[in-house]
Amino acid sequence: MAYDVVSENRRKATHGVRLAAERYNAFEQFTRDLQLCVDGLKELVSILSRELSIDAENAIARHDARRALPTISASPDPHFSINEASRMVGRTVEGVEVGHRSDIYGAHRSEAIIIHFTDGSILGIDTGSNAGNLEIDHEQFKADDFHVDFILAWVPPKE
Repeated sequence: MAYDVVSENRRKATHGVRLAAERYNAFEQFTRDLQLCVDGLKELVSILSRELSIDAENAIARHDARRALPTISASPDPHFSINEASRMVGRTVEGVEVGHRSDIYGAHRSEAIIIHFTDGSILGIDTGSNAGNLEIDHEQFKADDFHVDFILAWVPPKE
């Protein structure tokens, strides 16, 4: 195994047991050594995948995808509709509708999500913002003055 070769050579270097120096092309050797390291890492991933019963490529893709998630820095105010999202816990999604929300006079354009659960409950997710403030006096507002919020509408299950 490539890992064994690298490990053996590292062990010799650690204990001061080295072969006599001889001339050779260092860059070619470095490239071969790097390839051994790559092969060793592939073997390690294969062993870990087998022993832990996981698919390493999927695990890496999941890890990378998690980086795109937002960071929550504070809890929402108790009266905010985003708190309705906690009602999804334990429910099973039956269907999801996505698209542009019907235009509302005086409001910004928005996309919307409607999630249908198997128990008959429905969660609608829309966005709201104070972007209309720009019409008042665009010179006095900074980017930090604008907000976008989720508007959640919960339809309870059928009785």
